[in-house]
Amino acid sequence: MDVSTQLERDEGKTLDAALKSIRDAEYTKDKDAVREGVYALALHSTLAVGRKEVAGTSGACDKLFELMGNEDVDVARWATLGVGSLSMLQEVREALLRKSAPQAVVETLSKELQGADASAVCYACLTMGNLAVEDTTRDVMAGDAGIFAALGRLLGAGGALTRRYAVGAVRNISVHPIARKVLAKEESV
Repeated sequence: MDVSTQLERDEGKTLDAALKSIRDAEYTKDKDAVREGVYALALHSTLAVGRKEVAGTSGACDKLFELMGNEDVDVARWATLGVGSLSMLQEVREALLRKSAPQAVVETLSKELQGADASAVCYACLTMGNLAVEDTTRDVMAGDAGIFAALGRLLGAGGALTRRYAVGAVRNISVHPIARKVLAKEESV
């Protein structure tokens, strides 16, 4: 049996269990169980077949977004990967922006761009690029010179995948005319 068939077969049970594990573990302060649940959701979200399933699991994306920036670097890294992968789907972007104001989403991502964990920073670039295709988020990102400074720094110093995602974020944000003006003034890009 191939991986996608196994995922489709076990999807609902696995994802609900992972989400329940995270919620229960947060209550009992079991950091390892939170980490394992986030890891399971993030890995499922990276596969096309799993992404739709995770997106359809009630509360999964909200929980991952909430855990971005967690004090546990592993939890933050995997949560950011999960949100980045899920944000490829329009319905996830729209749901995220309905529940959280675009300004709050951008602030969360901006903090992640400043983080010390290279993988979380990389996945924050992915998420920012995906969310920048939505007008409401792009409007907020467009006038924020700090975002361009952070992305510019990553274009010159990040790993290959981080640079790729940073380029995508700059490209998607710079569709906005104000962003192009801010970008023209930013020396790091």
